[in-house]
Amino acid sequence: MTLERLENLGFFRSEYLNACKIELEHTRANANDELIATLRDYEQEEGFRFWQMQKEWDDQLKDPNDVFFEARKRKEEIKEKMKELQSGLDRLTPKKKRNARSGRKRKRSQK
Repeated sequence: MTLERLENLGFFRSEYLNACKIELEHTRANANDELIATLRDYEQEEGFRFWQMQKEWDDQLKDPNDVFFEARKRKEEIKEKMKELQSGLDRLTPKKKRNARSGRKRKRSQK
C-alpha cells in the first residue's frame, strides 16, 4: 500500500505521513548513491581491463622499429626542453654591466 493510499484512508495525520515520505525519499536517495558508487567502481575496473586489452592488441600490431622512431622523437623533445630551461636561466642571471669609471681606469692603466 502506498503512502498516498494511506493518506486517502484518513487514518493518519498528514504531518506523520509527510515525515514518512521524507524518510522514504531520504532512504531512496541513499540507496541510489550507493548504487551509483558501486557502478562507478565497476566501470572504472572494466575501463582499466579493456584499456589493458586494447594496449595488448596495439602492441601486437606495432612495428618493432617504431621504438627507434619514438626514441629519436623523445630525444628531440628533451633537447628542446633543455633549450627552454637554459633560456629561462639566462634571463634570471644578471648580466655584468661595464661601469664608466672602470673603463677610464683601464685606459689610464694602459698608458
